[in-house]
Amino acid sequence: MKPILLTALALGLGAGQTLQTDYTKERSLTVTVSSSSESKTTAMEMTLDGEPVERGGGGGGFMGGGSSAKRSYSFTDSVLATKDGAPTKVKRTFGEVGGSMTRPGRDGETETDLESAFTDAVVVIDASGDEVKVEVVDGKLDDEQTKGLSTTLLIDHLLHDGEVEAGEAWELSGEDVLAAFGLGLERQLYRRPAPEGGGQGRGGQGGRGQGRPGGMMGGGSELAMLADGDWDAKAKLTEETEEVDGVECAVIELAFEVSGEMPDRGFGGGRGRDRAFGLEGTPRANTYEAEFEGKLLWSIAEARPVQLHLTGKLETEMNSERESDRGVMSMHREQETTFELHVSVTAGPKGE
Repeated sequence: MKPILLTALALGLGAGQTLQTDYTKERSLTVTVSSSSESKTTAMEMTLDGEPVERGGGGGGFMGGGSSAKRSYSFTDSVLATKDGAPTKVKRTFGEVGGSMTRPGRDGETETDLESAFTDAVVVIDASGDEVKVEVVDGKLDDEQTKGLSTTLLIDHLLHDGEVEAGEAWELSGEDVLAAFGLGLERQLYRRPAPEGGGQGRGGQGGRGQGRPGGMMGGGSELAMLADGDWDAKAKLTEETEEVDGVECAVIELAFEVSGEMPDRGFGGGRGRDRAFGLEGTPRANTYEAEFEGKLLWSIAEARPVQLHLTGKLETEMNSERESDRGVMSMHREQETTFELHVSVTAGPKGE
């Protein structure tokens, strides 16, 4: 349904508002998330002693091939206990958790389905003590997979701590932004289970890629590199309002910028390739910058988020120069990744 523009007076935005999710209401909250990313190499040059070097093969996108990923999941939270308005015990029922990833290869593009042990799982998250405890009611999840689950909604990270008036803006940390993106939660949802028998690594009992209990299926998210960047992130409660599926919402504008240095992955994407070229241990200059914008629709009457939509672009640049037994090798590579995130939150009966 297309949002309908309302007047600010419809929600009483002239006075200060408290933008905090009310967890004491007798209701359940269902969160549905879909995200997508698409990466492509926009510039690539490699030289040996100033002369262009041609590289054949797919190389996992090294020569300009693109990759993409889609992830989607949903869950329903029923609050079982609260303290001072904060949820201390929550029953979380997951729906389908999945997605897909495409990557270039020597024989053309390949597509991989992303699966998760969280599909149809039910857990109870207990934060009433000094440590958060997770009980698996239904499903097969190990301790590593459930580690880090929270009783609150991730969108809460974008909210103001106190009262805010229409037209007022507030600053956010990079940690809060990435949490709202669901970066940490997705790392758990798509985490590989620990292999039976403890086999790890290539040639172990788990086989290649199966013995990494800390590994994320699908290769993780490019957003992870932004964690240590320099952030300029702001949210602003506008005077606009919208109606979505019969719910009147205040509009919170979001604008994030971040820049920094990329993790060192080696000249050719890995230290093994560095050793092959005789380049290991040489300096690298890898940088990135990203921008995101979007809006959060918030129901003041129901004290909860209704919808979050964000789009963004990440640009990375790598410049390297190495001395090897073959001569001086230089490389310049630029890559662009676009992102889109959509989250909807609906309220329903509390249930059991």
